[in-house]
Order: sequence, then C-alpha cells, then structure tokens
Amino acid sequence: MTLSSRSLRLALVLLLVSSATPAFADSVVEQWMQGLGGTRLTLDSPARPARIEPVVHFCPDGRYRSERRDLRPVTAAASGVEPGGASGRWWIERSGSRVLLRLVSDTGEQDRLAVFRQDDGRVNVAGVAYAPEFHAAGC
Repeated sequence: MTLSSRSLRLALVLLLVSSATPAFADSVVEQWMQGLGGTRLTLDSPARPARIEPVVHFCPDGRYRSERRDLRPVTAAASGVEPGGASGRWWIERSGSRVLLRLVSDTGEQDRLAVFRQDDGRVNVAGVAYAPEFHAAGC
C-alpha cells in the first residue's frame, strides 16, 4: 500500500504543525516560569488603597507563599503580617491560547488562574492587577 503525493504532503504538514505547537507553548511556559520565579506580586489598586494588602512570593524552586500585609498604623496592628496566608507549589501551563497559573497549596487546595502581563507592566491574575517586584520574593 502506497501513500499518494497529496496524502504524504498532508501527513507532513500535520507533523510539522503538531511538532511546532508544543515548542511555542513550552517557550511561553518557560518565559513565565523564569519571569515569576523569584518575584513578589503585590496587589496594585491605585483607585482604592487597601489597609490589608495581599502579597504572593513565587520562589524559583516552584514553591509559593502568600500573606496579607497589614498597612494600618503600628498602634492598630500588632505585626506587619496578618495570619491567613498559604503556601504550596506553583507552575505555569497552557490551555489553548490561555496561560494559566497553577497553585496547589500544602493543604491540597488547587487553583487554575488565568494570568497575563498588562500593557502597563502589571501582572493580571484572574482579573486582578498585581505589581511585580522582580528578585524580591526572598526565597
């Protein structure tokens, strides 16, 4: 049984397309992994300053920790960090054309959150803008 010239060309095109797509996906995932690793994201909402500000630290080894900074005056707050943070593992994956931030907490809770870089440089996670502080994760 032999393949016709048209079938052979179609098979070759499908092979090229299928092998090129993962390479593109891998490069986007790798860029996000390198970009977020070592970065601290802080809620960035200039329209309404927060008294308690969520902060997420993304470690280069794939761990994360979140906390909530208390921005109230020292007399009103005993410490600068409020309890209720989480920690776990993070990574980036693709789903079609979307880039997703995967979080799996140490308690087993899981999130898949859409992530993208806004034109103003902020990182948008699930519709919320965060200011990135590169090399500031402290881990």
